[in-house]
Amino acid sequence: MQLSGTPKPIETYEKEALEHRLDLSALIYQSRAAAVAIGCLQFVHRMDLVSKLNVNDPMVQQRVLRLQHQLIAHGEPANIALQKAWNSLDGLVMKQAGILSYMDVFLYLGLLFLACIPFILMVRENKGQRGPAAGMH
Repeated sequence: MQLSGTPKPIETYEKEALEHRLDLSALIYQSRAAAVAIGCLQFVHRMDLVSKLNVNDPMVQQRVLRLQHQLIAHGEPANIALQKAWNSLDGLVMKQAGILSYMDVFLYLGLLFLACIPFILMVRENKGQRGPAAGMH
């Protein structure tokens, strides 16, 4: 920050704006990459969860029937209520798949962090060697 009365040259402002845009574009790129990774994991988890749902399973039928009765109680016709009940079940599956995906991402980031700890410790140990031999390479 300049305290004198002379203004900054326009090139300085242009350079700062360019650096800010580059930082912002890198952040957006990383956010998109994370979103794609979570989306792919969510798709995998959704397929896994859906494969475990069986239409003939009494628990699934009871759940859909309960959802249908709730919708009928709110004034929906029976056929539309059944379709909405199945859509609601699909929404529950998507919610669970999203939670599992975020759990996977946090697990992978934690493992990556643990894998970086030995490298951080090696860098710290090399900084600690300040004797005459440390400068002779």
